[in-house]
Amino acid sequence: MYKKSDKPKENRSRAVFDSIPPVKKSNNSPFHLADNRPDAIKQREIQQQVFNQHTVSDSTANVSPVQRVQKDATVTWGVTHIVAYTDKSLFGGENALANELNPDNGGQLKKGDRLIVDTTPVVISRRGSNQENKDKRQSDEKGDKVYEWVRVLKIIPQTGKVTSLEDNAERYYVRKETIQLDKDEEQQDTTTNDIELKNISDWNKEDIPRKLGEIAKKWGGKGLRERSRSIGVIKINKEDREGSRKKASGRYWEQEDDGWDVALDMAYENHKRFEPSMRQWRIKAVMKGTEDLVGVLIVEERENEPLYLRWMIGNPEIRGGGSALLAAVKKLLQQKDTPNEIEVTSAFSAKTSYTKSGFKVKDEQVEVKEGEEFELVLTKENAGKKPIHESYDSFEPKPYTGPEPESYSEERESKKELDEEENISKTVDDLLNQ
Repeated sequence: MYKKSDKPKENRSRAVFDSIPPVKKSNNSPFHLADNRPDAIKQREIQQQVFNQHTVSDSTANVSPVQRVQKDATVTWGVTHIVAYTDKSLFGGENALANELNPDNGGQLKKGDRLIVDTTPVVISRRGSNQENKDKRQSDEKGDKVYEWVRVLKIIPQTGKVTSLEDNAERYYVRKETIQLDKDEEQQDTTTNDIELKNISDWNKEDIPRKLGEIAKKWGGKGLRERSRSIGVIKINKEDREGSRKKASGRYWEQEDDGWDVALDMAYENHKRFEPSMRQWRIKAVMKGTEDLVGVLIVEERENEPLYLRWMIGNPEIRGGGSALLAAVKKLLQQKDTPNEIEVTSAFSAKTSYTKSGFKVKDEQVEVKEGEEFELVLTKENAGKKPIHESYDSFEPKPYTGPEPESYSEERESKKELDEEENISKTVDDLLNQ
């Protein structure tokens, strides 16, 4: 029987979907009592004039210029503070309050005050509330929890002067949980992508490594555009991967970090079968009638064990790749000569997508924590409970019979955090040219 302890170092099942992660429910109430006093009405008129006049753009380091995601917001906490982002840190030094904006300049906000904020990228920091409390600050320093902060462009208090911060040399941020963003008119996306599944017959001739490199660039660019991390949080993520924990993902990695890392690994490694006598399936999802890559799946057979989902990656710019590849997994389970189960060791960011497809946490007694890997399993029985989309009914997974490498590829060296990448395109191109 195959022992898991004998698996080569390369064997890390990783999967990233193209689907958007669920939005966390906010505790902030969207309802507010109207204040119709003359002074309040006049102040709201001033606020609205500022909102109407305010149009900006910005660029994010390492990636192409992006349009600011500008939002109007209302403070919902009794009191919150605006903090300067200095040397890639919001947490600050010994004096916890040194980098807070002076209250005389609008740095102390009260419930009902209005803001114009830039929500992209958010900054992920250890700094929470009540930094004047020594015990609370020491707890935050450990990094057991992190918080999202958004950049403040303008402060529009209920009373007092409007303060613009967008042209300051320093950037100023407010903790996202202390404000309520105004709701936009949401339009439902009714578009669907016409995707088909294909068996990969020759990994290199079909140019899969280069195409995976392009997917890596898309995940990396998306991550750098949409959020930034303070140096303290980056350090925690690095320690998780390089220290005693030796995790494949950092504690505070998100879908974009896993996507960048998985796509790079899949592009670089040669995916030699761990048991030469057993079968391996390599399947790709492409836009119908083309070879435009939407996602890639690698599944392996192991003697006297369940099937093993070794790798899966989707394209963040094309919806539907993850669903298509999971349909391929179910088709594989339906075959008479395959085991009754398939297992996967997943990053936390993919948990929801797997469970929606019928996977169950393998050990239900183990608490699944954010930032931790965990094992899931899909049985033939559960795979049959949710029908496969008719688009994939005719697809039949076939074992990979292309060229087999003589030995396992070494793991790629010098794995930086995505936040530390200076040029993601160069990193991908250099890796593929090795």
